[in-house]
Amino acid sequence: MIKVFLLSLFTLNSALFAHGFDEWYQELDEKQKALVSKDFDSAERTQWHYVPMKERKGLAISAMTQEQSDEMFHIMAHVLSDQGIKKVKAVIEMEKILREVEGDHRDPKKFYFTLFGKVNQGKWGFSFEGHHISVNFTFNDKTLISGTPLFFGANPAKIFKNSSSSLREGERPLAFAEDAAFDLVKSFDPSQKALAHKEKITMRDMKEGKKASPGEYDKDGINWKQLKSQQQKDLMTLIRKAYIDDLQEIYANQVWKEIEADKENMRFTYYGGTNLQEPHHYQIIGNDLVILLFNTQNGTQKTKVNHVHQIWRSRKADFGGK
Repeated sequence: MIKVFLLSLFTLNSALFAHGFDEWYQELDEKQKALVSKDFDSAERTQWHYVPMKERKGLAISAMTQEQSDEMFHIMAHVLSDQGIKKVKAVIEMEKILREVEGDHRDPKKFYFTLFGKVNQGKWGFSFEGHHISVNFTFNDKTLISGTPLFFGANPAKIFKNSSSSLREGERPLAFAEDAAFDLVKSFDPSQKALAHKEKITMRDMKEGKKASPGEYDKDGINWKQLKSQQQKDLMTLIRKAYIDDLQEIYANQVWKEIEADKENMRFTYYGGTNLQEPHHYQIIGNDLVILLFNTQNGTQKTKVNHVHQIWRSRKADFGGK
């Protein structure tokens, strides 16, 4: 039976969430606890990955009972939004499609949950990770202080006909992050396009995997003040809806205030085509904010591109900050 972990405006930073988390942990057997538990200062906490791997840190879904797995997702639903949880589950469903096409080495149960530190005691946190997912949350006692790095990938980005997944042909679980960027670039006048839109793809993928801190990216692009009023609104809508809204509303609103306060330091750079048939990637860089999206790789059906990676990072808050 799923336990009820209450969450409201008054309880996100209270003991109720942590109590439910601790109760889930205490009901694991000793072998499971040994796999799921790491010291907060473990180097593994910041060694995150999104590529396929034979083994990862943490307790795999395959090593949980169905009830334990259901409760784990229920716990994560208190710090991720409905949108964020849907993305997590969609990525896992995509592994079923990849298994159907590529073979049994693709496994929807090879996603791993890891607890760092002691729940509700000083700095602690957890990660949930596997192919195309890296979710990382950090707390200070009862307070959520970081929800980044936050990575999602999609292959196939546009779902094709399949018999093994709940995802249906034509669905695009990460669609808004691409579509809103296409629309923004298409709204640029010639002088803006000269600043923001680079026709040539400069990277095949982001430089972020395994890194404890965000990478450095080129200084090209169009800055906030060079955008028209509606374009500024469109850029902020892209950031909010495609990335920040993956997190629980209270924390997302808190982060959003900080992003808005620094918006004049943002720059946006777009590379490649502005449609789903051509390779493309973009970056949104601020003093703290780092947002990247890539669709530059072949999809599972050998289409030119059908394979998205997107990430949100914070230079000051990733993994709880320094």
